[in-house]
Amino acid sequence: MKKILLFALIVVSAVVTAKTITCEGTYKGHLQGIDSDGQFIYWSFTNAIVKTDMEGKVLIKVDALRHSGDPCLLNGKLYVPVNRGRFNQPIGASKDSIQVYDAETLNLLKTVPITEYPHGAGAIGTFNNHIFLTGGLTEGSPSNIIIEYTEELEFVKRHESQGFTKRGIQTLKRMHGFWWAGVYDKPPIMLCDDNFTVLARPSGPGLSVGMAALKDGTILVARTKLLSNPDDTKNRIWNGTISTATYDAEKKAIVLKND
Repeated sequence: MKKILLFALIVVSAVVTAKTITCEGTYKGHLQGIDSDGQFIYWSFTNAIVKTDMEGKVLIKVDALRHSGDPCLLNGKLYVPVNRGRFNQPIGASKDSIQVYDAETLNLLKTVPITEYPHGAGAIGTFNNHIFLTGGLTEGSPSNIIIEYTEELEFVKRHESQGFTKRGIQTLKRMHGFWWAGVYDKPPIMLCDDNFTVLARPSGPGLSVGMAALKDGTILVARTKLLSNPDDTKNRIWNGTISTATYDAEKKAIVLKND
């Protein structure tokens, strides 16, 4: 038993103390979001979905519809929002769906058209076996919009989170008892309760490229970098990395780990 516990501690330590996890390879779209179950990491690169081990080694890579957004895991499935229309425009400009993949194989299980989110589906989170979808926002809107669905993607409820954020919410995860939204504003984080009432705008690392929480409390904060000539818009190449962080309960803030 002691040997088993020691092995488990070594495995957890390897993840917790790692400063950076780099996703193997390069991609034609920038990183939109991540999720992890502590054994694997799932990366959404705009038009590719990638499954890696916890060190970033690619296990499976599949082509995906552009624009695939911030994903989430639920009961062995990976949910990925897709908008094939335009973001941040009035109703009718987006063309949204949620693609559901088998988390083990990344085989596409189904594509469900979405009509309830009006300005471009871009991010998904999960809580209590329900799916919460958000995304783009029109200029000057008074509230961010979050749509709640069942696991089978049946509509449940529309939520509103008061306050405008530039281009809406980019990433969404429920971690450490709160909803965390990555946004393009400053501060780059929006902290909400379960009614999506904004409780704070804490400082900390930007979360707009992706985040996930492990069972031991470690938070994964994603980054993406353009590796090619920024002027060559047709042949851009990106990578994805993750930094580990902790949650400061007193300050309700995310703190990146040091070496």
